[in-house]
Amino acid sequence: MKPVTEFGRGAGRNYFLPVKVEKLSTGNVLVTEFDGDQFEIDSLSGKAVAKTPKATLGAVCNIKPNSSYVNNKGTENRYYGRGYTQLTWWSNYARASVALGMGLQLLLKPDLVLKPEIAYRLMSHGMRTGEGFANGHRFSDYFHGDITDYVNARRMVNGLNRAHEIAEIAKKFEKILIDSKVDLKCPEPA
Repeated sequence: MKPVTEFGRGAGRNYFLPVKVEKLSTGNVLVTEFDGDQFEIDSLSGKAVAKTPKATLGAVCNIKPNSSYVNNKGTENRYYGRGYTQLTWWSNYARASVALGMGLQLLLKPDLVLKPEIAYRLMSHGMRTGEGFANGHRFSDYFHGDITDYVNARRMVNGLNRAHEIAEIAKKFEKILIDSKVDLKCPEPA
């Protein structure tokens, strides 16, 4: 298993277009979207505050870059899906980075999400807390006691898209893990 990038790199979605990120002297980061909307990201919380009137997250894909974007000196990045769970949107990269104790490093360097140890931490954090990609759903909502609900657990990532197909794969994987369990008991002395 290895972290991957989203097929098509988000083409046609509102997070497809690049944004420019600029680290400020305060430690915060200024994000300028393709349409010129700007947000200041707090380095301690990962929360975004709009700096332009009526700013909205994401830009329509078929527009030309706004002059504010073109003239911005920040580094151009794209925030398509990366990792085991396909983290998307610059705002999610910012919040996830802070949640993992990494400041705003994932916002500044989104390819860090492709490192297995970071991709795993993101997946684990989201599944345990319901934050980020998990859309408020936690692993414990679907797996506890005698409950094993692979179909609805898919809600953590991409709703119920291909849920039954993925549930069957998960059941096979679970069986492999259970069948390969090694008895680690020490033999009784003779």
